[in-house]
Amino acid sequence: MFVLDVLKYDIEQIGSILNLLNDDTGIGWRPLWARPFETPEVTRWLVELAEEGRVEVCHEQDGYLVPVSEVPVLAENTVGAYWFRLTTRGEEALERWDPPIDLDEWSDESVPPDAP
Repeated sequence: MFVLDVLKYDIEQIGSILNLLNDDTGIGWRPLWARPFETPEVTRWLVELAEEGRVEVCHEQDGYLVPVSEVPVLAENTVGAYWFRLTTRGEEALERWDPPIDLDEWSDESVPPDAP
């Protein structure tokens, strides 16, 4: 769900998704994850989310971002060619999500030092 959360405002490439997830200033989820998020795991999650219909995979074609016809095999050396955005189904899942913290009261000081 962390990946869906960082996609809620915009279409993003893997580099931006990783930067947002690993941000520790209040917009990312790094304080709640035991280690930095890494490309292989986020790529795997994006494929799963795309197969579930929660994320749409797009690529550039003639200067436009267009959806791919099938979920591609995303390898570390090709994943940068794709963009990812929430689908309606992803937005609905995100709305039902109960985050591990109260986002209205979240600050760096409110995250326990041993949070996963």
